[in-house]
Amino acid sequence: MPNRAWLVQELLSGRRRSFGASLARGALWTLSVPYRAAVALRNACYDRHLRAVSRFDCPVISVGNITAGGTGKTPLVELIARHILTRTDKLALISRGYGSAGGDEKNDEAKLLEENLPGVPHVIGKDRVACASAARRKHDARVILLDDAFQHRRIARDLDIVAVDATRPFGFGHVLPRGLLRESPKSLSRADVVVITRSALVTPEEFVAVEAEVARLAPKALVVHAEEVVTAPESLAGKRVVAFAGLGNPDAFRRTVAKSGARLGAFLVFGDHHPYAEREIRVIDRVAVDEKADAILTTQKDAVKLPPGFDWHVPLVVVKMEMRLTKNADAFLRRLDEVVASSSLSPRERAG
Repeated sequence: MPNRAWLVQELLSGRRRSFGASLARGALWTLSVPYRAAVALRNACYDRHLRAVSRFDCPVISVGNITAGGTGKTPLVELIARHILTRTDKLALISRGYGSAGGDEKNDEAKLLEENLPGVPHVIGKDRVACASAARRKHDARVILLDDAFQHRRIARDLDIVAVDATRPFGFGHVLPRGLLRESPKSLSRADVVVITRSALVTPEEFVAVEAEVARLAPKALVVHAEEVVTAPESLAGKRVVAFAGLGNPDAFRRTVAKSGARLGAFLVFGDHHPYAEREIRVIDRVAVDEKADAILTTQKDAVKLPPGFDWHVPLVVVKMEMRLTKNADAFLRRLDEVVASSSLSPRERAG
């Protein structure tokens, strides 16, 4: 089902090759010039210590990316949070709240993390320095985990983790709005750890090329391999399914479902953070009936936005996307442990 999000992907990737598409890409490139300049200037100011950076008397870990749209970051945040919780229960999550109705409200990702990490304080707001201060003051946080914060350089961090999606690693080679890059790929040099996600969804040759480019851009970073897997209440193998999703990279979800052994029929794509209306749910249900599907699949992130009380004619199965580390997992977890262990030090000891 082609929609606006799909058409944008086709345009930015260059797969849409009409004269009008070429003209649109040219216009978007022109618009990207001031954005690229502003980001470069901002980064230069931080690199040269011309902008103030707030430091906290507890470990700060940042998880982010260099591209807009889904990179598997939320499952990675959950994996990291679960590991930290084996070492301390004084963890707080901080996020900006993109995609919410208002700046300080919970978006779908926040609701998903709240569901999967019950009891972990999650402070949301535009001013993440103020959020981190509140986490220390109100929740006695001993470790702060910043979600989607690679570009948020106002807070000093002890570990900078960046997720790079193997299926769409460098945002079609251009910054916003011509491509999906939030900043130049050269910025990966700031990263301490680069996690290449969705490693199982590309060919070995494609993955080797992505890994080589990451190693070139971030020569000092620990490079970790990871993949997303679908977990469902019951086996999907052999079942005919219809799926829908409103994600930053819905094609990755489609390919992951296909790898689960399900027989995937229609796959309906909506925009990232899409708020579902009941009329859209009725369309999805009707498609599943027409295709004689055994189940309708969607993600947890989508499920939290569905209108309640709908009477599905085909069973709705909410699947969870889990992150699994497949290479350098032990080294990565040791890095996390070292940072978390520093939470027992006094502010003076932490300052060295």
